Amino acid sequence: MIKNDSFKPKTVLIGLSGGVDSAVAAKLLMMAGFNVYGVYLRLWHENKTITQKREKLAKQTAQKIGLSNLIIVDAENIFKKYVIEYFINELKSGRTPNPCVQCNHYIKFKIFYDLAKNLDIDYIATGHYAKIIKKNNPKEIYKIIKAKDKNKDQTYFLWSLNQKLLKKIIFPLGDFTKEEVKKMAEIWHLNFEKIKESEDICFTNNLEKFIKKNIPLKNGLIIDATSNKVLRQHQGLPLYTLGQRKNICFSNKEPYYVIKKDSKKNILIVAPRSQKNLFTEKIVWLTKVNFVGIKPKTPFPCQVKLRYRSELIPATLCFKKSYYLLLKKNYFIPTPGQSAVFYKNNELIGGGVIKK
Repeated sequence: MIKNDSFKPKTVLIGLSGGVDSAVAAKLLMMAGFNVYGVYLRLWHENKTITQKREKLAKQTAQKIGLSNLIIVDAENIFKKYVIEYFINELKSGRTPNPCVQCNHYIKFKIFYDLAKNLDIDYIATGHYAKIIKKNNPKEIYKIIKAKDKNKDQTYFLWSLNQKLLKKIIFPLGDFTKEEVKKMAEIWHLNFEKIKESEDICFTNNLEKFIKKNIPLKNGLIIDATSNKVLRQHQGLPLYTLGQRKNICFSNKEPYYVIKKDSKKNILIVAPRSQKNLFTEKIVWLTKVNFVGIKPKTPFPCQVKLRYRSELIPATLCFKKSYYLLLKKNYFIPTPGQSAVFYKNNELIGGGVIKK
């Protein structure tokens, strides 16, 4: 639960998106005795109408929960630099980007932290479903723990955070389920116009159109890995991701999956579902590895998520010139560019970017 044990009211800066989660999080902080300041990040969206709508909803949120002032930060240019350009470059390189992790690392938490520091505000907060606990030891280590609501848990996107940030962060929703948050919103009359919950991409409503607009595409061959036969043509490699089944249909009834993208030859390699076990991996090489707390000694037994909605897989984190994961069971196509996130039971240990 959120507590403010200080005799002097503590101050907290919370990011408001205009959605229910951040609104309820702000209200919980106010009820716990914090002096709450709201901040809205104006992020880039290809549709300016949506940008304006989000800002309007954030202002309505602040008004409804009783915040006198909402700080507006224009982050469109920095968002384009660190998220949009990164996203496009990753696709051009044949990888599958993870824009939410990128945004959290370079934009949201950095801006919130710097703003709070400049305004002499004690803490920062967001509506993420996650928990932070303080480990009582001389080194004062802060840990990120999975949220109560395992279906909404968002610790996967927080692996790049560090101790400097964790010391200042509060996640008010960590001890609540999404249903409990919705009920609180109804009780507090925060059930205003809903924003569609973001899945992976917050800056476009049509990813395929966005890719076609921003990346030169070239048709190429689709080849069956089991027979080496040409099946048909693809419309451009950036439109496909490893492990993808959607839009990979042929005349036969059996679905096909993308197992490899050969950028040099502009070839998309696929395999039928009955043969996909031939294309699994047990070793996953990593780059840009970060540990939330103390760096563990390797080999380190853990559980790992290779995609946000994927299952936890028993694994061992190893180091030999660079970090890699040795999976306890075969995994179908680890996707370069995606995050591999390590856990020890409910604790987030850290993560890295899948290299191959």
